[in-house]
Amino acid sequence: KREHLFVVHLDSEEGKKRRMLAQIASSEILKGLPLQWVGVDGREHDVALDYMDGTLSSEALRSVSWPSVVGGEYMTRGALGCVLAHTVVWDECAQLARLQRELRT
Repeated sequence: KREHLFVVHLDSEEGKKRRMLAQIASSEILKGLPLQWVGVDGREHDVALDYMDGTLSSEALRSVSWPSVVGGEYMTRGALGCVLAHTVVWDECAQLARLQRELRT
């Protein structure tokens, strides 16, 4: 069983990336893990395409286009990017789990 390290991060945040790499390098547990950077910049993300392919509901599209409170928080483009990035991580974890199960059989 091989663990992976996912870091949700925007490419535009170079200073944060350097600090995170330093923290990872100083950790005996983390420094040997395969590292995958995941980031979705909601400010640049094509929400219309997500709506057209069914990934984004009409309610979510409205909330992002005209920010409103969803679950107690404003659903901004930045929040959408965060949600989408974490969704990518969950999808990757599910794929890795399937692959590990297949390798055991």
